[in-house]
Amino acid sequence: MERLQLTAKVRHDLGKGPARRMRREGMIPSVVYGPRSTALPVAVDLKEMKRILGSGENVLVDLNIQGGKKKSDKRIVMVKNFDLHPVTDRLRHVDLYEVSLKEAIRVEVPINFTGDAEGVEEGGILSPLIRALEITCLPEQIPEQIDVDCSALGIGDTLHVSDLSLPEEIQVITDTSTAMVTVSPPEVEEVEAAPSEEEEEEAAAAEAAEEEAPSKETSEE
Repeated sequence: MERLQLTAKVRHDLGKGPARRMRREGMIPSVVYGPRSTALPVAVDLKEMKRILGSGENVLVDLNIQGGKKKSDKRIVMVKNFDLHPVTDRLRHVDLYEVSLKEAIRVEVPINFTGDAEGVEEGGILSPLIRALEITCLPEQIPEQIDVDCSALGIGDTLHVSDLSLPEEIQVITDTSTAMVTVSPPEVEEVEAAPSEEEEEEAAAAEAAEEEAPSKETSEE
């Protein structure tokens, strides 16, 4: 997996005011944290962070931290979470999680359904049931996506997580009994059944009886 580069500057002024000024200057408030490190507030370039977010999920980033206590502070991180403005969708904050290349981590990887299912060619509908799998592996072994071949699926068939064949270095956390994708039967429009001859005769007789019966006003006169 390709590693991207990013520079961060330690934030000494915290709070909403400094964060707003930072965003006006094209920087995004962020925090670097990990299982064995203290959370460190930093600021990163907005354009560079957008580039990283646009590069896909679970991307490894070589982070060069400037302005801290250490003369050289370089860490390997991943984007753990980010916050968007509820109205403008502008990026407001990013969480960067520090990882070790020698320790397995837990991540979600998107599923890519491939192949033309036999059931779809027969009129069925391919229905994905989940969009990602939770796995553990070393950071550099994280796949960009997990391909699931649907070509052999007929109408009514389902693929489960247990049907996957993955490399030994990848351990699946998602329950193996979880259904991933199925081919549903084609939708059939309900057609109202035509009335039988007997029903038509009964309806005609009832209509004739109503016409022959005296109205309420006539009976009162």
